Amino acid sequence: GTALAVKMLTNQGNLKVSINYSSTPSYKIHSFTIQDTNGVRYVLDQQEYSKSNTGGISVSQNGEYRDLSDSYSEYVSAWKISHMENAGGVILANFTYQDVLEIFIPPTAATYAEVPLNIWSRYVGTSQDKNSMWGSYNNGILKPSRSSSLTRMTIESKKLKNVTFHDQTKID
Repeated sequence: GTALAVKMLTNQGNLKVSINYSSTPSYKIHSFTIQDTNGVRYVLDQQEYSKSNTGGISVSQNGEYRDLSDSYSEYVSAWKISHMENAGGVILANFTYQDVLEIFIPPTAATYAEVPLNIWSRYVGTSQDKNSMWGSYNNGILKPSRSSSLTRMTIESKKLKNVTFHDQTKID
């Protein structure tokens, strides 16, 4: 059967990486484990998610509003370690995280392209023709008078809260 396989660009530390994932059809990765040469395993199963939503609008030369296509994506953007264990399976350290929602909204991107009236009159018709059948056709082939787009990025992040070691020593 088909399986996911780890491909490393370099492995000078002789690390072993294994992944825990769903079988077909999704092959969604749930966690992965890194094992060093001493047999210590580092389990990464805490996920941060990033979500991006982009939308836009344009206004034709005759003032008609048109929605531009919206796009949405969601993906695991970071993996965090949950615990370390030795070769015998004894937990050496537990990592606890605080969920933090981060929202980034960059400035709106906008463009403007006004067709001067003398150009409109010469190639399209009079200013009254802007809303006529031919004016509407020509509006469709001209650059919009205004267009803008906005992206909103949301990250469901995990900030390290504390580490608890095997002897119950805790670092906040």
